[in-house]
Parts: sequence; C-alpha cells; structure tokens
Amino acid sequence: MKTSIHVLLLSLLIVGCNSNSSIGDSRDREPNREAGKYEYQLYGKLEKLNDGYSFTEFSELYEGSDPWVRLSDLRPMWNVHDEDCLAGVDVAGLNRQCSSEDERLFRVSQVDFTPKKSAGYAVLSVFTLGMGLASPPAAVKFDREKFGEAVKQAEEKLNSLGKAFGYNYRDVLRDYNSEKVEFDRIYENKTKSYKVNAVPNIKLIDQSGLFDKNSRDFENHISVKKNILTQSNRVKALGAKEISNLLYLVKNQNKLLLADLGDSVSTLNVSCTEGVYLYADYQLKCPKQISASMDAFDVQVFVKAMSYQNVLPRSFLAEDEQVSIYLKDGKFIISNKSKNYITIDSLSFYHNGKIATLAELDHELAPFSKSTQHSAISVQNLSLDKKAIYFSGVTQDIAKNTDVEYGIAAKYRIINMDKENTLFRSQTFTLLELI
Repeated sequence: MKTSIHVLLLSLLIVGCNSNSSIGDSRDREPNREAGKYEYQLYGKLEKLNDGYSFTEFSELYEGSDPWVRLSDLRPMWNVHDEDCLAGVDVAGLNRQCSSEDERLFRVSQVDFTPKKSAGYAVLSVFTLGMGLASPPAAVKFDREKFGEAVKQAEEKLNSLGKAFGYNYRDVLRDYNSEKVEFDRIYENKTKSYKVNAVPNIKLIDQSGLFDKNSRDFENHISVKKNILTQSNRVKALGAKEISNLLYLVKNQNKLLLADLGDSVSTLNVSCTEGVYLYADYQLKCPKQISASMDAFDVQVFVKAMSYQNVLPRSFLAEDEQVSIYLKDGKFIISNKSKNYITIDSLSFYHNGKIATLAELDHELAPFSKSTQHSAISVQNLSLDKKAIYFSGVTQDIAKNTDVEYGIAAKYRIINMDKENTLFRSQTFTLLELI
C-alpha cells in the first residue's frame, strides 16, 4: 500500500516539475562546425587515472553507456539531460539512488528545492502524513564544468603524446576521414562494375550416338554467379590504445579489404549440374572460374548414354482370316474381317518376356467393322511391367545388339458358332528399331 502511494505521489511531484527535465536518450546537441567537416568520426574513452583524466582507448564506434567522447568537437556521446527523482530513503528504509547517476559520466545527483519541487514536496508530506519527508526531491545533472576540465586535461595529454611522436591528433582525424571516404569511393566503383555478362558456348560430344536434342537445352544446368563480397558497412570496427596506431590499423585493414575485393570482382564462379536430363546420362566439363571481363566461355557436354522408358513398337499387326489387331500409337485397333458378329473375350500383350492381359472384355464387333479411335483399347490399360520395357545406359551399339520381343494374343468367339478361337503373333525387334 505504501509503495503504491509513493508511486502515485512521485508522479505528482514530477508532473509539477519543469517539462524539460526528462532524461530521454538525448545527448549534447549543440552544433559544431569542426564535427561537421567529417563524414567519419573517431572517439576517445575519457577515464580518470592516477595522474588525472586521459583518453585511454580510441575507437571507430562508441557505447552510449560508457564515457566516449567525439574527438572532432570533444562532445560527450552519452545522455546529458537532467533526471528528476527522489532522494533520501524509501518506505523500506533503503537509500534511494537516481537511476542515471554515474560519476564516470559526470552525472551527479543533489537535493532540488526549487519552488515548484518544494511545493510538490509539501503536498507529498501532507498527503502521506509525514512519510514523504524522508524522500525529498532530487535531480541528476550533467556537470559540464567538471566534464570540461576533464576533457581539456585529456586533450592536453593527447597533444603532448602526439608531439612526442611527431603527429597532431587533429591531423589524424582528418587523415582517418579521408581514408574512409576514399575507401568508399574505390569500393563503390569496383562493385558497381562487377556484373555477369558471360554466357556458355556449349559444344556437344555425343558418345551415345543417340542424342537428338538441342545442346542449348543444357544451359539451365550451367550457372554463373558473382563472388560474395564483403559489404562496406559490415567491415569490422577497430579500436586501439593509441590514436595514431588506430589510423594505421584502419589503413592496413582497408588495404587488405580492397586487395581482396579486387581479386573477388575479377572472377566469376561457374557451376555445372550433372546427372540425367532429357533421358541423357551426361557429363559437363566447365571451368570453375572465369574472368569477369569475359563475354562467353566454353563448356563441353559429353552425352555418354541414353535411357528410354515405355518402349513399344511404333506399329505391330497380328491377324488371321477372321480378325486383325493393329497396335498403332499405343492403341489396339481391332477389325472384324468376317461377315459374322465377333466378340473379343480377352487380349494379351507380350512385352520383353512379360505378359499383360485384359480378360472378360466382351468387346463385340459387327461384320466388316473395326474399333474407332475413341473405342480402341489403350496399351496403358493393361498392367504392363514397366521395368521390362525400360532401358538405361543405352548407346547406339548396345541398341543394335539388344533384341526385344513383343506379341499380341486374343481369344474371340464368332456368334452362332460354338467355337472359341485364338489369335497369336510375336515379333522380335532390335532396340534401335524401337527408339
């Protein structure tokens, strides 16, 4: 309950205070012409040592929670706005501390009895029956005077060190900015002109003797890609104990990065995918890398062998005096050559040692008629053994010397004649005739 009262009244107290006392995340925003000269900045860490304040580290980046100072204008890079708070002790008897109080950042707290805060303090004390007397108003303020003395002391030491080693830190800041700007210029020029212009010049070597497609079909299996480049905004930020050494490290890193960039943008990566495509067992011979300036590059495609599935005769005829069955384009065209009605009871298809049968067809044909294209039986309606008519690793020589037997058998009845007839014919083809 006491805690709730204190939270409520603290809000009342702060509302009664100056509106510009919000801590926010603002920093000293006073314009500085010197800082505006630089696109890139260096920062020094301001710390107190035994002999006073010094810049103990130098970096391309800063942390807002640490005492980093922008060296071009000696501006603090942390929040410098006031914070309103309560001092004294809380309801549990513990000492209060304002959240942004930090001696390293020259942020100090003090009791604040300005008129508005005093009025709020009085109201707080009355409303809480005296409990508020233990929590007087306070404020955390940035001690500009002390910071100014500290940063001046650190700058003098930095100048003395530079004089001893033959440099001025202001010159280092200018050199650093120039180095970074020049790096960006070179990086942009190199990456802007880095493009993929080369196309594959495909030479087909058909070792199978059977490939009848266009060599350009293999283009989708050849890719040309740019090297992955280090992004300029992803370059590692550097730090050092001495500012001139930091400049040396930055220059050396940029030199190495640009040398690596030059190597990367001078080449393109080529990758070729091998396997089975267009039923061709092929191998691609292509370079792993090519010059980025090339417009074309040679690729050899070796077609070693072919694969074929669902291999069937283009046409095949089985007939007797009564019936003819013609296999054409994957369909059985059945003709009744007699003057009697005929019923086909079953149909079998022999394919490379396997048999597929359609039984109980009850397919009736009038005298001197034949199946229409629409009513014709498709070979795919039979339960074919697809493995028997699939051939892989085929070359022209293999195809010439591979025999494949096909056959057609049918069982039929002539109406008004109590007799069942059988038609059968087989034929052996070379695989080359079939493909």
